[in-house]
Amino acid sequence: MSTNSWPGAADLEAALERLLDAINQGRGPEVAAALAEVDRLTANLDRTAPARLRHFMAQRAYQKAQATLRGEPTEGHQPG
Repeated sequence: MSTNSWPGAADLEAALERLLDAINQGRGPEVAAALAEVDRLTANLDRTAPARLRHFMAQRAYQKAQATLRGEPTEGHQPG
């Protein structure tokens, strides 16, 4: 099952991409804006979002959340 099958998945994945890119590039103002968007989207997660993704977002484990959204394995976990 794809983790992108719930409403808001594509928006969250794009926001995480912007956030992680801004962090990696050291663009402070963009980090703040992207983090605000990620926080807004995270606050709107509901039970239709995968539990593992909700956990990673609650822990601010953004790289693991991004991997989960992409269907990629995270440490010690194979998607599926």
